[in-house]
Amino acid sequence: MGIIKDSKQASQTTNQSIYKVIQTQRSLAISHHHPDLMKYLERPTWRLAAQALTEHFWPRTVQNDLYIRESIERLYQVGLALIPLSGQCPGFWMPWRHNGHLACWLKQYTHKQYGKRTLMIKKWDWGEAQSRLVENAAALGIVDQAFIEMCSDLIAGNAFSESARGHLARKIFGPLVFNAEARSIYRYARENQAITWWDEQNVFVLSKARIFHKKETCIDLAVREATIWNYSVKVKNNSLIILLSNVFLKQIKADITSILLSSASPQRKIHAISSRLETVHRWAKHCPNAGPQQKALGVWVQQKIGTKLLAANPKLVQCLFDIAGASWDPKFYPRGSSGLLDNSLTLEKWLKWWGPRR
Repeated sequence: MGIIKDSKQASQTTNQSIYKVIQTQRSLAISHHHPDLMKYLERPTWRLAAQALTEHFWPRTVQNDLYIRESIERLYQVGLALIPLSGQCPGFWMPWRHNGHLACWLKQYTHKQYGKRTLMIKKWDWGEAQSRLVENAAALGIVDQAFIEMCSDLIAGNAFSESARGHLARKIFGPLVFNAEARSIYRYARENQAITWWDEQNVFVLSKARIFHKKETCIDLAVREATIWNYSVKVKNNSLIILLSNVFLKQIKADITSILLSSASPQRKIHAISSRLETVHRWAKHCPNAGPQQKALGVWVQQKIGTKLLAANPKLVQCLFDIAGASWDPKFYPRGSSGLLDNSLTLEKWLKWWGPRR
């Protein structure tokens, strides 16, 4: 019923505060001038929502009262105001989009009907993130100097970390610090009948032929494969093939090997391994070509744990995620509009947007 999955721990006050925040976010999503965003951050409902998100996604930080707790709560306070504005950034991969949207985007525009099989990839430079902050804020209609200064401090203190906190900061501030440059790329691509998609790390443009300067990385998907997030993408015989990237699978196997070598109990090991397998399935379920990779990973896992865990604890097999038999998701996911303006939005859906990693 509430933001905390265990309803016994979820207070009606917290839920009411979050609903009020969502209503305000919907207003922000359709507004293009923001002279005073700090007033939202000072509201008790805003602070309570930020605290609840911190407690939900960072339980150890809260339990141990680590020094980063205050920074995380401030990140969520700012993020509650910035995420609604990300819907005004053309082509941005907003938090309410998932892997299925990316797979469908690729399938749709590489199809022979559109024939856009040249992929341009440009990596954003976070080193310049603060130098153009005022310009980028103005492009989003933000003219609140106190809010901009707060963003600058939070970027400097968090966005360059490779920890989960750094991932959260980059996800929150990406649409703020790169939207001006992304809009320029988007307009140029549109003039050349190309399609743009970008996030806090990269911008991707699909076109029929190279339209950008040679310094930008351009890949003809019919000639060689490209890596987009955890996918490996190529076009073969006029058909798009989306596989899980080798780097992603190697990391998953390394994680599982590390879990097996740890001193954790057999039960904890099985649950941790299942969590990694579910992560793989979340990426693979939108891509039928990745089926053999899923099955091969399932066989590899069984071989790794068969003699070490399941032989001595046969009942644990019921707790292991069956990746080989997991269902597919053939649904088509259009990019659509703002998730905040969706009448079917629930607290559960809203909550999924705020994890530290995408």
